[in-house]
Amino acid sequence: MWRVILVDYIGNAAILKGGKESSRTATVLANAIKTGLANTRLQPNLIQLIQSREDVTSLLALDRYIDLVIPRGSNSLVKSIQNNTRIPVMGHADGLCSVYLDESADVEKAVRISVDSKVRFGRQDSCMRHFNELCIFRSITLRHAMQLRRS
Repeated sequence: MWRVILVDYIGNAAILKGGKESSRTATVLANAIKTGLANTRLQPNLIQLIQSREDVTSLLALDRYIDLVIPRGSNSLVKSIQNNTRIPVMGHADGLCSVYLDESADVEKAVRISVDSKVRFGRQDSCMRHFNELCIFRSITLRHAMQLRRS
């Protein structure tokens, strides 16, 4: 999952890495951010994209140049990064991930996405890849709520 990254006006750069399953999407998003930056006083090259674990390993050795690493992923990923660099790491603790089903949502699509999230990604050690709590807008019918529950 990509996070929105703000690059400030004093020239800080951001190095982005998506998962291997989203490499094409990561490239498109990085290029879109660069295009957007071209319309500002910021330099588009402030956004860089890396693709491989080897790239990450190389970056973790650059403690003279990199001020902060903010990994997003499983606790084991965060711990691995913390244990393999002298760069400060802003890790995260286990968290609760909630999904909100709005009254305007396509309920059939929401059911498919919710099931996929819990079944396909729920086995991995990552709170980012599956949700723990489903919040449903009160106007969603009981029938739709039961459909989600059965699924």
